[in-house]
Formats: sequence, C-alpha cells, structure tokens
Amino acid sequence: MTDNKRDRGYGRDKKGRWVNVSGNPSGRPKNIPDLDMADIRNFSMKTINIKIGGEEQVVTHHEALVHALFQTAMKGRITTQRYLLEKFEQATLSYQFVWTRYEEYADALATNPDSVPDDVIRFMRMVEASADRPRSKIRLTRPPKRK
Repeated sequence: MTDNKRDRGYGRDKKGRWVNVSGNPSGRPKNIPDLDMADIRNFSMKTINIKIGGEEQVVTHHEALVHALFQTAMKGRITTQRYLLEKFEQATLSYQFVWTRYEEYADALATNPDSVPDDVIRFMRMVEASADRPRSKIRLTRPPKRK
C-alpha cells in the first residue's frame, strides 16, 4: 500500500477520512432579492441630475446607466466593447431585416396577423413608437472643445 494522495483522494487522511473540509462545503445560499418588473420600471424611469460634457442635465436612471456603459467602453474596457458591438450588430441586422420587408409585413398584418412572427410585430411597434419619441439630451450633446 502506497502513501500517495492520489490513492486516498483529495482532502482525506491515511484512513480515508475527510480532513480540512468544512461541514458545509457549498456554504450558505445567497439571498437573491425578489424584484418585480414594476419596481425595475419605476427605478429606471426616475430622473436624476448628472453632468455630461460639463453641463448639468436631467436624465432617467436608464439613460444614465446607458451613458455609463458607453463611457466604460470608450475608456477601453474590452468586455464592455464586445457587449456593445454585439448589441449593435443585433440591432442593425434586425432593423435591416424588418425595413427590407416592412411593406410585406404591413400587408400581412392587415390581411392575416397570425402569419407575422411575434418578434417582428414587437420590433415594428417599437420602431414606430420610437419615431415619435423625443430624443434625450445625451444623444444631442457634444463634449466641450479643448483649448
């Protein structure tokens, strides 16, 4: 019989008993807060004052988080850049797909709404709703010129 750790298994002594392992190896489970979608929507729609481009602006929490996401990507965080590029490609592909076939889908909606996929209908409604929505100041501001 050899005195090799591989023979005994990890964390076992010579007799095969567990050593240096707690009685609760996986630990206490994390307490995940129960958030309702209404809570998230209320939080995202509240407004705050932030400084963008040297000017104080009133924006929603959602716009502030998107702005912070873009700022971290511009500072060089690779994971954020990859995430945003992936989202840009998804948005561009779905936008091009729907607009190339928009009239076809509009006719199909008028005659037989069941023939149009649900995700296309949601996207068409989102595009139509966003056309009338006023744009936020975040998209309109430019950074101050350096001297």
